[in-house]
Amino acid sequence: MGREVFVAIFESRATAEAARRDVETAGIPSDDISIRDKAPMAGTAGDRSPGFMDWLFGSASDEDQSYYGQHVASGRAVLSVTADSADYERIAQILHGHDLVKSDERTTMTPAASTTGASTTGAAERSTVIPTAKEELEVGKQRTADTRTYRIRRYVLEHPVEQEVALHDETVTVERRRPSQAAAGERPFEERYLEVTESREEPVVRKVVKPGEEVVVSKTAQDRSETVRDTVRESKVEVDKAAAGDKPPNAR
Repeated sequence: MGREVFVAIFESRATAEAARRDVETAGIPSDDISIRDKAPMAGTAGDRSPGFMDWLFGSASDEDQSYYGQHVASGRAVLSVTADSADYERIAQILHGHDLVKSDERTTMTPAASTTGASTTGAAERSTVIPTAKEELEVGKQRTADTRTYRIRRYVLEHPVEQEVALHDETVTVERRRPSQAAAGERPFEERYLEVTESREEPVVRKVVKPGEEVVVSKTAQDRSETVRDTVRESKVEVDKAAAGDKPPNAR
């Protein structure tokens, strides 16, 4: 797998720095990312010097030197990323999210010549890469609490009750009557005391707690599936041969 130098042009260094941070976050080492703006670099004579283009590509044609040198001279910033050729789509998607400079001459997200192969020369061997992108739907889930809520409260009610109970009373009765026999009995003149106590039963109430019904509160869980519908975007490239004037293949 070859390594290539990808070049992007931005309106300002601040925009280029933001793109650099996102590229680093994507896993590209910081040593493989460089930014060049109008300020001269150490060891170079100016924006269009060979040292600048060596920093950018390793080597470059006069046309490339003029093209990128003009952008730098106008105050724009050029970002250079050295990475595997397989990383082009990933890097292009990141850089295109930072407002690349629009140009009619060529794309401003251009892979330079592979660093492992022979460098290309001549206008016939140059190619313009038009990246495309597409969106994919990622569906997550979150727990919500805006459904039904049950509040369960235990409270106490009082209501009157009555119950019949049998009670026993003893009452003392004093009665005077004539003796049933003529004899006065033993020791009729001896003082004597007798105590007799009446008795009475009264109801005694106490309360006994007995278990009533049990109320069981529980939750049941179940899984369900739901179809999520949305729209995603995808960019395509369409080639219109009629726009070229339908010229013969050998026409120049």
